[in-house]
Amino acid sequence: MQVSDVRSREDFVRFIEEMSRSREKDAGSFANPDLAGYLDAIARWTEGMERVYRNTGREMPKDIDWQLIATLFHMGRIYE
Repeated sequence: MQVSDVRSREDFVRFIEEMSRSREKDAGSFANPDLAGYLDAIARWTEGMERVYRNTGREMPKDIDWQLIATLFHMGRIYE
C-alpha cells in the first residue's frame, strides 16, 4: 500500500500494519531501522515539510491535526 492509497482510518491501519510487517521481513529496506533514528527522521522531515511540498509542486495541507498525530505517537508508546 502506498501513502497515496490512504483515504480512511482503515486504510491508515492497514498501511501501518504493512510497514510493520515490511520492517520485520527486511529491516535493511528502512533508512532508519531503529526507533530513535526513525523518530528523529520524522521530526526532521516535519520541520522541512513546507519546503518538500513546495519543491515537489504540491500544496501544503492546511488543516493538519497536529494534536491527533501527537496522540497517535503517544498512544503507541503506552497502549498494550
